[in-house]
Amino acid sequence: MRILKPFILLTFGLLSSAGISSALAAENISPNSEQEPAIENGSSKEVYETMLQKADKLINNSQPDEAYALLASYEGKHAGDPRFDYIMGIAALDSGMPDHAAFAFERALAANYDFTAARLEMGRAYFQLGAYQQAKSAFDTALAQATSEEVRTDINGYLDEMAIRASVRNTYLTGFVGLTVGRDNNFNNSTKEPRVRLFDAQNWVIHTIDPINIKVSDNYYAAEAGIQIDQELSSHWGAFASMAYRNRTTFNQTILKTTNLDMRAGLQYETHSNRFRVNAVMGNLNAGGMHNSNTSGIYSDWQHFFTPDVQMNVFFQSMQYRYVDPLLKPNDIDQQALGIGWVYGLGDGTTSLFGNMYSGNEKDISSSINVNMPGLGVVTINPGGGRNDGAKTFSGLRVGGQLIVGEKSTLFTDAGFQTGDYGKTNQQFNLTRMDQIYDISLGMNWHLDRSWTISPKITYLHNESNIDIYTHDRSDISLTIRRDF
Repeated sequence: MRILKPFILLTFGLLSSAGISSALAAENISPNSEQEPAIENGSSKEVYETMLQKADKLINNSQPDEAYALLASYEGKHAGDPRFDYIMGIAALDSGMPDHAAFAFERALAANYDFTAARLEMGRAYFQLGAYQQAKSAFDTALAQATSEEVRTDINGYLDEMAIRASVRNTYLTGFVGLTVGRDNNFNNSTKEPRVRLFDAQNWVIHTIDPINIKVSDNYYAAEAGIQIDQELSSHWGAFASMAYRNRTTFNQTILKTTNLDMRAGLQYETHSNRFRVNAVMGNLNAGGMHNSNTSGIYSDWQHFFTPDVQMNVFFQSMQYRYVDPLLKPNDIDQQALGIGWVYGLGDGTTSLFGNMYSGNEKDISSSINVNMPGLGVVTINPGGGRNDGAKTFSGLRVGGQLIVGEKSTLFTDAGFQTGDYGKTNQQFNLTRMDQIYDISLGMNWHLDRSWTISPKITYLHNESNIDIYTHDRSDISLTIRRDF
């Protein structure tokens, strides 16, 4: 939802491709005519030309959806031919898919840098996406290449419109609500073993674990809602703030009910191919109806766009985790992490892959905690301070991807691996803890329309530790319905 947006005459984003195409035709701008189109073995050049002519006719007859469907079936064979990519880009753009159009125009320009018509249309695709810096760069290059006064007038119209928009500081307000039902077979991330072997000074003893710390399975439902406001400050600068709330309730184990409130606010700086963000983060967690912990810190990242479908990001965070219950305060930590990631979109615009690597540390910062225990008097629960396992260094890798299936569905998956090494011998187990965490998720987003999405998802996690009490498995199967505003 946009608020505070003034009425700006008639946006050049509504210009039809037919008008621009006719202007370009008058200038006789075309791709390299000497390049032979990619032709399927066993088919003739006439068949290929007939297919392109049919697609072009469909576009001119205001049937871009049919033209795009026709061309998409040939994309694997002919992607890379500038004429094919140009017509496909026009069909995608006029069908309301500017992201797909940008991919096609990028291919056309990779084969022929001086293909002015494709560069102009790529600017129009960026314009519709709201990527005004990228649009301006494409329009500026097309303006330098164009010789027709009519084409130059069209380009200047876009540039003027973007200048007007740059002078208006828009405020954008978005939000969502969601409802999830599911089953989690290990709500408390705990071992399934009811007993554990502990080291008591010189001897090993068998200890019965409190039932709350044993693996618990249950069905659940969760409700969530969020809101974000984005404020344009200048052509490059922006500010944003968001708040999200989530309530998760089990059907039988009310002690495992949790509520989260997360807030963030920050600044953003954006150029043609880079975006920098820094924001402050705050949050709190309630568990079992009681205030459990607070989170605060700083998160920043830099994204660099090599092309519309290839980007890199570098991120850093510095967080503080503080517990409220004195018995849990030995787990207070300061955490820092640094990582690098990438996103790679395949040429057809329907498939994208991502990955990131990260590393960091956790400093256990609590001093010795003394607690008055009934029948025992004052007891120091962490002699020497810190947590039982000490500080921690960790590193990890996460990869995944998504595939657009049809017009309404997207399949997605991601998997991760993380190692954690602790810095102090745990006196209860006479071991220095080492963990390895594996997890994988599979799911689908089914878009009923622009606002409503249904998402089934399954997640599996395994934590392997050299201290048995920390080894556990967890699986979660859920179905979410979400409404975006």
